[in-house]
Amino acid sequence: MEILHYSQKYEQEVVDLWNRTLTADPVTVYKFRKQALFDDNFDSELCFIAIEDNHTVGFLLATKRKFPYLERGLEPTRGWINVVFVDQDYQHKGIGDALVKLAEEKLKSMGAETVTLGAYSPNYFFPGIDKSAYADAIRFFEKHGYPAGEESYSMCKDLHGYKLSEDALAKRKSAQ
Repeated sequence: MEILHYSQKYEQEVVDLWNRTLTADPVTVYKFRKQALFDDNFDSELCFIAIEDNHTVGFLLATKRKFPYLERGLEPTRGWINVVFVDQDYQHKGIGDALVKLAEEKLKSMGAETVTLGAYSPNYFFPGIDKSAYADAIRFFEKHGYPAGEESYSMCKDLHGYKLSEDALAKRKSAQ
């Protein structure tokens, strides 16, 4: 297994693996780009992919603010692991451990004293780890010293690709 910094050539493999692995939180290439790659704080030094047999088998995106966020500012002693996942067929082989350890070391070298999982604002994919959808992830992170916190709920609805029904279109047309 080899861990590399993220490169655009792996984009579709990462999105496909995301959707096979994080089934409760699917993404499109558009959403992945908008919320990860086009985030002002994106840093390829904090974005890793695990490769085995020429296939992407794991991914981790971490963040350390480079630009202040509202009243929170830079939060110089804080870092985030926004998302991490490993192909089901490659779990329990140390890939997730290696990705998290690498991210923690890099964040620490950048001044982070604490690491928050999932809840990076403003571009979070989910507000924390869903206990009902990802019980194995809760155990994984507890094993790594991340205690489970309060349950969070996303107040976001992804409307990308949403289309009005024929009935709604007809009503809109008649109202004009």
